[in-house]
Amino acid sequence: MRRISLLLNGSAQDRAAERAALILATRLKAQIEGFFIRPSVAEIMARFGGSVAGSISGEIIEQILANADEFAAKAKSGFESLARASGLAVFDKPSRAATPGVSFNVIQGPALEALEEATELSDLVIFGEPDRLSGSLIGDIEYTMLTLRRTVLVARGEIKDSFAERVAVAFSGRHESCTALMRALPILQAAKSVEIIHIREHDDEKASPALRALRYLGQNGVAASSLEAKLSGAEVGEQIVDLAKKNDASLVVMGGYGRSRMRELILGGTTRHLMHNSPLPVLFAH
Repeated sequence: MRRISLLLNGSAQDRAAERAALILATRLKAQIEGFFIRPSVAEIMARFGGSVAGSISGEIIEQILANADEFAAKAKSGFESLARASGLAVFDKPSRAATPGVSFNVIQGPALEALEEATELSDLVIFGEPDRLSGSLIGDIEYTMLTLRRTVLVARGEIKDSFAERVAVAFSGRHESCTALMRALPILQAAKSVEIIHIREHDDEKASPALRALRYLGQNGVAASSLEAKLSGAEVGEQIVDLAKKNDASLVVMGGYGRSRMRELILGGTTRHLMHNSPLPVLFAH
């Protein structure tokens, strides 16, 4: 895990994501590319809708872009200051060397195209905590996970120096949870404690999939433990977090959208619940 992409927006929302990225970069000897997405003129016009867009003056567009540039400057300054305080090198652009460090880049929208450009060949993409009042960041996270197939870390809650030293892996044995386990392997190899959590949905389940996860981790030098629990009346996501917190985990790893995204939108689901409500950072892979 050598290349980490970090979405920044120049607000206080950046802090947790920056902390998580800097800790992992130091621990894994990785490079971080922080990026800010500057909206395109076409995107600004589209936000106002077709019936209004024609009356939007160039002055208003220039002001919106000037505001974006101001936030980009704040994002760059705050990120680079934290990086230097953490002892990481600051590069003008991503370095070819294996030296841990950071760089920053402003990418012109449209947002989804910019996300693809910024995260191509990234081992991990880190986002700040989604605003419950806005679905825009949730949409970016889902697009990055489901369409671009990147591994995503949502940096929720307080990020302490011990971040990711104790990790809980929610493991069902399904494709998504296997993918998350394999993608998170460098983080798990660097952790001090790893616990596999399997929530049994049926009493007649055969051999626990947690055994397969333990075998895989053991073959990759990770001594892990496992915890079996019966599905309670609580939301599955709440149950996973409660069990993770009992082991003082500071990171949860799990597969994202084991059910279809539309089914989760209609019926709710573990991925969306944790994205909105988890008190712990969560690493998702689909």
